[in-house]
Amino acid sequence: MKFIYQNNEYSLNELEKEHETFKKKLKNPTFLISDRFALNFTLDYGYQIASNFFNDLFNQITSAKFALIMGHNKIHDRNYVSWKSGARGQYWLRFQYLKNSIIWYNSSFDIILKTIWFGFALYKKIEINENIITEIDSLETYNKLLKACGYSKVVSVLKQIDTPASKELVSVIKCYCKCFESRKINEWANKLKHHGNFIIQELYSPNGEIRIGKYNSNYTAPEIIEIEELIEILKKHHIKLIKLVKYVFDFFLKKKKLILARDLMCRIIKE
Repeated sequence: MKFIYQNNEYSLNELEKEHETFKKKLKNPTFLISDRFALNFTLDYGYQIASNFFNDLFNQITSAKFALIMGHNKIHDRNYVSWKSGARGQYWLRFQYLKNSIIWYNSSFDIILKTIWFGFALYKKIEINENIITEIDSLETYNKLLKACGYSKVVSVLKQIDTPASKELVSVIKCYCKCFESRKINEWANKLKHHGNFIIQELYSPNGEIRIGKYNSNYTAPEIIEIEELIEILKKHHIKLIKLVKYVFDFFLKKKKLILARDLMCRIIKE
């Protein structure tokens, strides 16, 4: 059996091999599960909160990866989409998965920021609603801190700390945020959530250019991208995101040694 995909002929075996090769390039952040409980053995509850967020991060990234893999798969059987829908039906289904992948990847970065925000209690060094919160003393306080956590505040406080470690952490975070793939994921996620003007070339059906007065329909046309280009950007983003997550997680483990030493000293003094 042969398949024609974008003017190229493939056997089913060739498509399966290509799909398996693609999947192997997308690593799971298994270290978040196998090693995260090491963060719990400290009196610092911020680390335990961070540990829970690392667990959420694992689930977010693996959900994004699953959606990307399903979006990459070029042939979905009739259990997923009717054969009668032809190539357009296949593209439609794949795009649904890829849109989900974009949203999951984009929200993963927010969780990374929360691990740092709570894990190192950065909120204690900045005013939130004209107050400085020093303890998480209620659910209301926790929710306020969740809402306050954002890229600008996390980076701002890390800069205030002004140590070699905090400077390096800021540099790594900024490097990720400035990379092409990260910026595109963020841009597409905002379009999907708020504007809806983003679609793959294979599904786009233009109505023709319209000019009425000063209006030109090109001003409101959606962003259009070929599906294979979209998949390639998502793949590269996954790889860069995993590197960021590994760096942040290892950063926690290194700092954990200092926190454990501090906790031990506190116990000795009490005794």
